[in-house]
Amino acid sequence: MIRFHVIADAKAAEAYYSKSDGGSQYYLNGDLRQEWLGHGAELLGLSGQPNFDHFKRLIHGLDPHTGDQLTAKLLENRIPAWDVTASIPKGVTIALERGDSRIQDAL
Repeated sequence: MIRFHVIADAKAAEAYYSKSDGGSQYYLNGDLRQEWLGHGAELLGLSGQPNFDHFKRLIHGLDPHTGDQLTAKLLENRIPAWDVTASIPKGVTIALERGDSRIQDAL
């Protein structure tokens, strides 16, 4: 299943994605599969695993590398980002955790 969620507030998103979940820093510790994708990322010189400072600048409408204004206007009511989550059924997750290499190849 793929779920799309609007990130409507850049400051709230920054706080949410940087928060510590019982000390584990769920989004920042590297256990999740995260990567820059798409033509936009390529144009911005972003690849591989996201750098959180780059992410923070982007959701505020700034160039991820220089911090310069990226968009023509920085509007208060704009949608700064979308969160996209891809999930698989629990049975598939269990097979993956038990070492079924076919699952990884299929994903």
